Amino acid sequence: MPRQREWTKRDVDILYELYKVREMTKQQILQSYFEGNERYGSKRLYVLRGEGLVTSEIHGGNGQGGKRVRTAYYRLTTSGLELLRKKGVVEESKYRARDLELTVQQRQYIIDANELHIRLPEVVYMDSRVIKRKYNLNRGNLTVGGFSNEHGDYMIFILNADAKETTLQKILMEIKAKKYVNGYLVYYKSPSVKRAF
Repeated sequence: MPRQREWTKRDVDILYELYKVREMTKQQILQSYFEGNERYGSKRLYVLRGEGLVTSEIHGGNGQGGKRVRTAYYRLTTSGLELLRKKGVVEESKYRARDLELTVQQRQYIIDANELHIRLPEVVYMDSRVIKRKYNLNRGNLTVGGFSNEHGDYMIFILNADAKETTLQKILMEIKAKKYVNGYLVYYKSPSVKRAF
């Protein structure tokens, strides 16, 4: 019988982060947990995937200059969620590992929101599920998450470069509805969508 593998605090932290934010790119994980030692980080992710605690998919997209870019996206598996429960990191919850999987449309927004979270690690971050639950918002609400500090909560919206007029109108209506948050952070991915908004 093979010896049970020892999991480090960092391994468990990565699994818990994936539980909270649902999906991260390989680069986001390496930047957050293995800065300066990305090679070791890649090996560690390979081990986590080999042990069935995470799964990854590669998707393509257009990078700068129209070049095709392939990105690896990681998420938690049922085994990873079970390990978090065994370690007492998460309680039995309504979430199953497959509930954490993102649609293609969700992925674009969630990964962008995760990027904000990674770049501002000292600020308390709430993913979209947490902030929607806190303010009793329906699933169709367009907020992608929120930040919290001593002044209150701030909802985050991200406008893609090609955001449609209907999307802009919906976000404006959600902001005008004022759900008792302290403010709203709207990130624009192009000057033209900023002007339109």
